[in-house]
Amino acid sequence: MDGSTQGCTAQLAPPSRYRDTGHCKGENEGRSNYKSPKDIADSLRGLWRTRGWRFQLHANGNEAQQWAVDVIAELQRERVNPHPVLFIHHTVGTEDVARKLSSLREGTYVTSDGAAVPRVDARVTHLIGHVAYWGDSFERILGAEARNLDPIGFERRHGIPFSLHSDSTVTPPRPLWFVEQAVTRRTWAYPDFKKSYVLGPEHAATVEEALRAITLEPARQHELEAWLGAPRGGTASAPARRTARVSPSSGPSWPLFTNPPPSTGLLSVLYFAARLPSRPSLISRRERVAATAPSARRREPGSQSSKPMN
Repeated sequence: MDGSTQGCTAQLAPPSRYRDTGHCKGENEGRSNYKSPKDIADSLRGLWRTRGWRFQLHANGNEAQQWAVDVIAELQRERVNPHPVLFIHHTVGTEDVARKLSSLREGTYVTSDGAAVPRVDARVTHLIGHVAYWGDSFERILGAEARNLDPIGFERRHGIPFSLHSDSTVTPPRPLWFVEQAVTRRTWAYPDFKKSYVLGPEHAATVEEALRAITLEPARQHELEAWLGAPRGGTASAPARRTARVSPSSGPSWPLFTNPPPSTGLLSVLYFAARLPSRPSLISRRERVAATAPSARRREPGSQSSKPMN
């Protein structure tokens, strides 16, 4: 729906705007990749009405987030889609958008023309590396509104589930580092890293919230919780036992890196939707794989042993 906040192409609205004190001078309220929410709804309507697609919308700026709410509300009012809707990045936060997302989730949202909207399973995912890599830069380009970057505090208050991601290759896909950033909210200033501070402490996650945001919640957002997400022994998501220092008051520790990792570039996605296979098809695929595995094949009399060679 919009571009990159640090790339000066997020779609913003008051109180957020690009200041003249940073590298986005003259960009004002950024831009959208579409003319209006109607254009977006028109492009998605055909797939939405099938009720077989899971929708994920790229929305960095607070105005892009508002447009996303408008689009989803309009489509859900026309035909109920039971699958999760994911707001990707959800970077420049406002409490007003958080309230509206909460209303969508509760089934109490009402459009501007007074129409009630059936419940939407709306969720968000944050590129939490924004805080560490670009937090100080965001203060220069957004001013005081930078403290509401990746606004977990708003989401906690209004009951909105969130996950954490890397947007690889924008930041390294290291989940325990996501946890540290969400809990400490520490940022640093390029190029010498001597300046480091906490950005928006009211949006710091608890350790439990951050761990859920890299395990159970991503699985739920992609409707994979039957197979992934629960961190218990014997499952695909059972975590390795590791130790990381995450105290917000102890200063930057960066336990997963010798030095803070360098920025690796920018990536922008308009939107995408993933076709949902039925569970029986997943099971049958596994059964087919098992049936064709060497250990499952019948051996003819006199055939050589299947014992592996050392």
